[in-house]
Amino acid sequence: LPAARKICGFSACTHQHFCTVCSCTRKTHGFGNFDLSSWKRRTNEECRSAAEKFRTASSSKAATIAFDSTGLRWSQLLRLPYFDISRFVVIDSMHNLFLGLIKEHFRAILGYKPTEDAPPDLEGTVKASWVTSVPTSLFNQKLKSDQWRTMGSLYMPLTLVRLWSTVDEASARSKRRGEILQLTMSLLSAIAIATSRVTTPENAKNFNIQMTNYRRDLQRLFPTYQAHPNHHMAMHISEYLLMYGPVHGWWTFPFERMIGMLQRIETN
Repeated sequence: LPAARKICGFSACTHQHFCTVCSCTRKTHGFGNFDLSSWKRRTNEECRSAAEKFRTASSSKAATIAFDSTGLRWSQLLRLPYFDISRFVVIDSMHNLFLGLIKEHFRAILGYKPTEDAPPDLEGTVKASWVTSVPTSLFNQKLKSDQWRTMGSLYMPLTLVRLWSTVDEASARSKRRGEILQLTMSLLSAIAIATSRVTTPENAKNFNIQMTNYRRDLQRLFPTYQAHPNHHMAMHISEYLLMYGPVHGWWTFPFERMIGMLQRIETN
């Protein structure tokens, strides 16, 4: 996502105008806002107009002012008449959902550290052959995006359901664990819908429902937690499901694989 932002002229996610899809700002909306009805979508015309103001600025100071007011610079891709800058910069599900939300949820929110013991169900679970393997010893292991996907959508839920699904109504701690389990399932349900090999308007709608449930319960159960740009950007994925179909056709796994092949080429 950072590389796509740069090549297309968008600002970094730390900028006031942090979103490539809508006009939300950190000051008026922030990363924690998840009310889709209050978000105004960017259009190709207004993005091109903002980029043109940057390009034709009379001085570097004027260009900086133009950029600060919109979060857009000029990009050579805008010379292509068919390039719709408001729709062609996709939100990559691999980085957003797996390395962003799943990793953030289990490490930063639930406090799980992969350098500690592996989930107790990791070794005893018989998985399908096509499921990515995860090291049974996670000590000093840096997990890749697909391994976080497997950990978050398979092994960790098995462990949490086994430990927290039976709620003792007389115990506040048990009830909170049950609520955190439901929070986790809302996130994983949204990700399961988003990464399905079939996309329909109903799927896109259900994704938004589950992601909104996750954001609402996250805010309620962890009121001091500060949301990140990934939380905001994930709310836009349903639009891309409708525009481009299943994420398997436009996520960056093939590009990462190609980068790995290039890195293994011997050079002098």
